[in-house]
Amino acid sequence: MNMDEKDTYMRRIYKGLDGEIKGLQLKDKKISMNEVKVDSLNICAKYFKLRETPHQMESLIIKVNRDSVEKEFKLEKAELR
Repeated sequence: MNMDEKDTYMRRIYKGLDGEIKGLQLKDKKISMNEVKVDSLNICAKYFKLRETPHQMESLIIKVNRDSVEKEFKLEKAELR
């Protein structure tokens, strides 16, 4: 996860896993994860919630902004190979 002062971006997409398969891309700006708006979180909450929460869930709905277009992805948990 890359953060600047107010925005959070996709930093890593694992080859062959759900994010890559469904079209998530590096540098997509995160808007929300499971209906929690990213811009509603302070810097500490962003770090812990956006970094650790996905690893603890079986599925995740993430909304991103790419080239001024909002996209939504439903991702399923998978083990790294």
